Amino acid sequence: MIPGPSEADPRVLATLAAPVMAHYGTDWGIEYGTTLDDLKKIFKTDEQVIIFPGPGNGGVELVAANVIEPGDKILIIVNGWFGEILSDIVKTYGGQPIEIRAEYGDMISAADVEAQLEKEKDVKAIFVVQNETSSGVENPVRDIGRVARKHGAIYFVDAISSFGGVNIEVDNWGIDACVGYGSKCLGGIHGAVPIAIGRRIWEEVESRKSRIPSRFMNLTIWK
Repeated sequence: MIPGPSEADPRVLATLAAPVMAHYGTDWGIEYGTTLDDLKKIFKTDEQVIIFPGPGNGGVELVAANVIEPGDKILIIVNGWFGEILSDIVKTYGGQPIEIRAEYGDMISAADVEAQLEKEKDVKAIFVVQNETSSGVENPVRDIGRVARKHGAIYFVDAISSFGGVNIEVDNWGIDACVGYGSKCLGGIHGAVPIAIGRRIWEEVESRKSRIPSRFMNLTIWK
């Protein structure tokens, strides 16, 4: 009864039995584009979606590497182990984590987030896990999105364990970047990380003062 990796759907296994398609050329391009369009329906977004190869945390690090510059204040909801990981990733990329903590199993409300933002006026972004795998708590990402928009903060949601199983509305909820995953609710394979990337993220990347500390995860290279 763990959240994943889940058993692959029989249709996925049948596809894996076919010859591997090279990741270039017209045929692959059509397949890739169709897959991205399908993923947009799950994210409920008209913004850009990419598929990042690697673990789910690799997708989270991609967002952090592109958004965070040294000294940036990042508000993080920590009510489970994956919230702890978000905090660690922020530190790794030179950010200053501002944590809102609760016991594992307890939800943190949008009001809690707004109260913290009233204290910390210069928070650049809010990072939150939609479904905190370690305890099963679903954080109120829609309501937190309203708070993020009100305060002008970039809003990132880790939806790795919930993608395809819990509703997520990237555009309507004001989410600027969202990371899903293939082998949890979708019954797909490891190593396929769909990421929805909004306009504010692209603008942030273009206006950075410091160099993005990665080439493979640099969104200007992906673009």
